[in-house]
Amino acid sequence: MKIRDAQEMYRAQIRDYNSEMSAVSKRRKEIQNALKNASGADKDTLDKEAATIELTYKALQDKQNEYYDYVNDLTEQWCMWANAESAKQQGEAMKDYYRDMAKVMEVARRLMKGDIVPSTDEKKLMEYNDKLYQMAKNMGEMAKVEKRKKHKSLWEDEEEKQYEDPDEVGANATAQGTAPQIKSAGEIMSSTGYDGAMDSEN
Repeated sequence: MKIRDAQEMYRAQIRDYNSEMSAVSKRRKEIQNALKNASGADKDTLDKEAATIELTYKALQDKQNEYYDYVNDLTEQWCMWANAESAKQQGEAMKDYYRDMAKVMEVARRLMKGDIVPSTDEKKLMEYNDKLYQMAKNMGEMAKVEKRKKHKSLWEDEEEKQYEDPDEVGANATAQGTAPQIKSAGEIMSSTGYDGAMDSEN
């Protein structure tokens, strides 16, 4: 499962749990208020419901915390993948920069020898360093020989690289580790015996 999909799924679960925990908390307050005036059998019934509500709230909270921990782990994984992609792209950019720098210097060397180079290469040298270009052209004029070499462009065979968005790489990476089992808040509540209804004989 992709990290983005897993995050969305578990965040939806957390929202559902927040809603159910709010309802259970409200019911807990209602029972606490009802217990103040209750006696006899009503008090026993309310005490049992209060205990069930506490167990339910605790079970919901525990499962929600498990989901929170997993979402945090997914966020760390996403960051790791995004940072790795970013570092890879920076490394490639540096490699390209130094490769271009070597080509610029080679163009300057060829011009200094009086050789003929493509105008696109001259333009790249001029964009890199106008003074170096002027110096190379001047030296080339002085070093002209009867037969000058003609060179092909050093940049001819290169395509513009398209890089992936590191955020997309991170979001689309496969989630690692064991994901907690998804259970609805209703399943957790019914496993503790809580039905969500207040006793009408209060």
